[in-house]
Amino acid sequence: MELAFLLLWSVAQEEKTETVVIRAGRIWTVSKGVIEDGVVLIRKGKIERVGRGIDAPLDAKVLDFGKDACVSPGFIDMHSHLGSAFDTDEDLEAVTPKVRAIDAFSSTHPDVAEAAKSGVTLVALSPGDGNLIGGRIGLVRLSGGTFDRLVFRESVALKMCLTTKALARDRRPTSKAGAVELLRRLFRDADGEVGTLFFKQGLPAVVRVSSTDEIQRATALRQEFGFKLILLGAEEGLHAIDDVKRVSAGVALGPMRVSDVRRKLELPGRLSRAGVRIGFSSDAPSADESYLRVSAALAVKYGLDRDDAMRALSLWPAEMLGVADQLGSLDEGKLADIVVYGGHPLSLASPVELVLVDGRIVYQRKK
Repeated sequence: MELAFLLLWSVAQEEKTETVVIRAGRIWTVSKGVIEDGVVLIRKGKIERVGRGIDAPLDAKVLDFGKDACVSPGFIDMHSHLGSAFDTDEDLEAVTPKVRAIDAFSSTHPDVAEAAKSGVTLVALSPGDGNLIGGRIGLVRLSGGTFDRLVFRESVALKMCLTTKALARDRRPTSKAGAVELLRRLFRDADGEVGTLFFKQGLPAVVRVSSTDEIQRATALRQEFGFKLILLGAEEGLHAIDDVKRVSAGVALGPMRVSDVRRKLELPGRLSRAGVRIGFSSDAPSADESYLRVSAALAVKYGLDRDDAMRALSLWPAEMLGVADQLGSLDEGKLADIVVYGGHPLSLASPVELVLVDGRIVYQRKK
């Protein structure tokens, strides 16, 4: 079975089905609710129609999964080192905005092929936490094939870190106060490299934070300079929800585990109810890509609305990363990154039956 999957993965780009019809008991569009006994028509890698009673074209490959199956958009991992672990930090400098995480990515790493079976189809590859400004976050689609086929966006955000991991004794900054002072100096230079990325190209800052004071420093910088902000981690976010909401920041959470303290497990629901957009991250390889679904399921158990959990796995990350015009929901005209589950997507007992990226099958469970 594993050999069959690897072969399917490796030739996913060459085997292209022009027209595919998927039928299932429920279609989670995410953007427009759930369609019972629905149909998704895919043509040339894009979603052509979504609804009920859609007739299959004569040239279509019809995949009928029955009344118990659910179809959803592919999930989006907002922060990962998939296929590039231990090779994402530039240790000699604290500010490295030119560094691109995708340049450390190995498309042939075994974890990459394994991730395709998880229901995650888009991964934000990020530099590590060792630098104040670590570099550029890129996007890869888990579509099989070669490196150039997987890369979707080379730069969608700039990674920053305000925790003590970014501090060092043998280079600046050596303190949190020094880190904030250096960032202010960089932000004031609108024509500098960092200023250009934030204020002219409009890239968001994905900022690793943990404690309440780190969250407040990040939101204060956002309020002062006006760049787009996505907080990463934010474990103590319960004490700073008002600050986060005031500056319209998004939050990328996870990975979440059963052993986590209750306040961390309740944080997604509290943020969502306050009107804050959230997403989930694996921080792979610290957790594999399947932990996105685990994180969402745990968050639902501890108060996150189920519909918001589905948005947090797909549409909200797409919006925060600037690709919602193409991905994140099952809408006509969007790219066909689609997953079929044997039951509800947030039930960990529901197997992943089928994964399509760009309308191509990259994984199909053997019965």
